[in-house]
Amino acid sequence: GDSRVLCYNIDGNVTGRRFIGYRGAVNVNYNRVAASGEIHKANAAYRNDGIAETGVILLPFAQVEGAGDSEDAAVDNGAASTDGAVIYLQVAGLDLGGGTKCVVKVRQSADGSSWSDLATLPDITTAPTALIKIVTGNVKRHLAVKWAFTGGSDQTALLFVGINRLG
Repeated sequence: GDSRVLCYNIDGNVTGRRFIGYRGAVNVNYNRVAASGEIHKANAAYRNDGIAETGVILLPFAQVEGAGDSEDAAVDNGAASTDGAVIYLQVAGLDLGGGTKCVVKVRQSADGSSWSDLATLPDITTAPTALIKIVTGNVKRHLAVKWAFTGGSDQTALLFVGINRLG
């Protein structure tokens, strides 16, 4: 199978809730069941031969407009961690409004008020797309997402961002 990223929310599409992230080879088996004079049916099965991990939603699957952030609704982990993290990004829709890209960053804070970048994800220029970014080292207690567009006007993106702290 192709190397793919798949995320699904297990506790609802809400900031701070759990999601399952798959990364690696996802094999898809699809078989049509056709019979003359009957409704055609299909059987589909998805199998992950890569890594499946539970993470926390930083930005629920939703449309964002223009530049913004989720710092006012940040996820509080209760403590910092030291073993890095895996960040998941899913982009289902994108309208650059004549611009060139959307930039998404995961931000971190020790106190929930002073923010710095934990990771800048690869530029988003098309949709749909999905990716992961692995970060190493310390991850501060509070996490949020920041997004911005380059050029254009009336830009929108349909995004999901989640994180799995390692260790």
